[in-house]
Amino acid sequence: MGVDSQIVERIRDWMFMEALPFWGSAGLDFVNGGAVEGFEFNSGIPSTVGFKRTRVTCRQLYVFSHAEILGWPSARDASNWTYAFLREKHWAGPDLGWLRRVDTKGVSLDATPDLYDYAFALFALGWRYKARRDPSSLALAHATLDFMNARFRHPGGLGFHTALPGALPREQNPHMHLAEAALALWESTEDTRFLDLAEEVVALFKAHMRQPTNGVVPEFFDDDWRPVAGENGRWIEPGHQFEWAW
Repeated sequence: MGVDSQIVERIRDWMFMEALPFWGSAGLDFVNGGAVEGFEFNSGIPSTVGFKRTRVTCRQLYVFSHAEILGWPSARDASNWTYAFLREKHWAGPDLGWLRRVDTKGVSLDATPDLYDYAFALFALGWRYKARRDPSSLALAHATLDFMNARFRHPGGLGFHTALPGALPREQNPHMHLAEAALALWESTEDTRFLDLAEEVVALFKAHMRQPTNGVVPEFFDDDWRPVAGENGRWIEPGHQFEWAW
């Protein structure tokens, strides 16, 4: 069955005429820098939560970088605006790494190193480099991975801590995003350092995360990659199954 060209056109129209213009204008914080955290559902005004998460800024940077590759005219400015805040406010330097949350102006609220944030930082930086061949984004990707190798690696040699210091339970989902990010960086740089990381995470998935007897990937594991006891050990997210399969 072929793809309905009208459906494709409707999706493209929505993306380029509605979604991207909205997030590239109302979705950017032109007072404090970076992107807004979210919007009130009924009013459409920016939410007043008082913080910005690193993972959200990274997701927006990815979107604008991909949009630049696809030819959206305003993507370059939106990407630059978002990247400047990410680099200057969310990144605390090679010794502290990525902050988890900052306030609306970029002052640290939570400095906890979280693997989910690091995965999305690598993903966003990989796509920005793909769009721009920006040396600073590639250098920041390497600095991110340096921090992860020095601080996040599990002493048992199997993957990374979910958060520091050594938080339990261990989680598969940030590892999935880490594999995704490593592949994006490999595709944009052809640097085998990133390919090695992707292959390492996929090997970990095959050996410990997937459950071949029932065909699913649990969410939460103990320190030795066994599903945790109780209800959390039976927790399955359908979307995460699709992401690993993709």
